[in-house]
Amino acid sequence: MLTKIKELKTYIIKNPLRFSIMTLLGLVFIANLGTTSYLLNQNRLDNYYLNNSYVDKISYLIVRAIDGANKPVVIDPVTDNAYLPDAKLVLPPTPEKLGQIVYNYMGAGNGVPAEVQIADQGDINAASTPILTGASLTAIFNAVPKAQSCTRGISIYFGPFNASKLTFTKKLANGKTLYFYTEPLCQDNNFLSYVEKINSY
Repeated sequence: MLTKIKELKTYIIKNPLRFSIMTLLGLVFIANLGTTSYLLNQNRLDNYYLNNSYVDKISYLIVRAIDGANKPVVIDPVTDNAYLPDAKLVLPPTPEKLGQIVYNYMGAGNGVPAEVQIADQGDINAASTPILTGASLTAIFNAVPKAQSCTRGISIYFGPFNASKLTFTKKLANGKTLYFYTEPLCQDNNFLSYVEKINSY
């Protein structure tokens, strides 16, 4: 065993470029395996729902649209802080009682200030379940408003927008003020307490 390790070290020293290429090819191969596995599982889900009744098809397409509305925050591997790069905002490490934090950033336009919607994926999943399990179109569509509400989560504007629905404001480290709006159909006090800690970076 020691002899093989020494031989490997010698090979790496004598052929650094070749070893780097081999390592890179190995990583690409592993990444392709993971991607293929994910796509196969996603295809199975697509085939299951889309080959069943029209109720299943509609419910699945709605949930797919909801899931595609947001993207996950970027987690710093050292501090565990959660970054929203598009908005230049950062949150502290996510508490265990919350799910994955996701967001959607929209730039300013047409007189509306820039906005970032931050949501708890756990809340989204819970609100989406009645859509997937609904036995009728009425049951499915009755569940859609709450699912949409949880998908928006907490809306944060970079300027005043709708004073009548304003929940609170916060001044950031960079001097800017954020305007927070919560969703009546998806109230989560634990999540709100966490998002209140947001700041600029």
